[in-house]
Amino acid sequence: MTAQLNYARNFGAFVLLVAIAVSTAHAQKNDPPSAQFGVGIYGITNFLPSGFEVTYALDSNLQVGSDLSLSISASVGSYLIAPYARYLYNWVVSPFVQGGLQLYSQPGSTQAGIFLGGGVAFCINHQINLHGDVDIVNLFFTPSTTVGWFVFRLGADYFF
Repeated sequence: MTAQLNYARNFGAFVLLVAIAVSTAHAQKNDPPSAQFGVGIYGITNFLPSGFEVTYALDSNLQVGSDLSLSISASVGSYLIAPYARYLYNWVVSPFVQGGLQLYSQPGSTQAGIFLGGGVAFCINHQINLHGDVDIVNLFFTPSTTVGWFVFRLGADYFF
């Protein structure tokens, strides 16, 4: 029951982010970064830890980067490294598709896999980017095959 409540709460936050982006989009032009490095933070909904991300905008449509996170609780540490590629469709609010690899390590096991999903981004200006995304599929291969569905992520990036 709490998992359903968490999904509902996180989906509500995602919808709120989209609504804010759409409402402010009428007053501003979407201005995605191009040929710029960015750093940001993100929050994630499932067992994977939240953290920060490093992104390079190759042009206004294509970004490559990596999610990086470290979680330490009760003297137990875990980390996530997830390089990705993201293609943005430049409209007032930019929908995007993304996919990548992921390496998740926790004491006693390391999992490697892929993820595929999409979301929406709104670039307040050429430097500040807000995004909400959903990984439709999170597939881990090692040590055994595990499938995760609908992983929600909210984030903000600052591009130099």
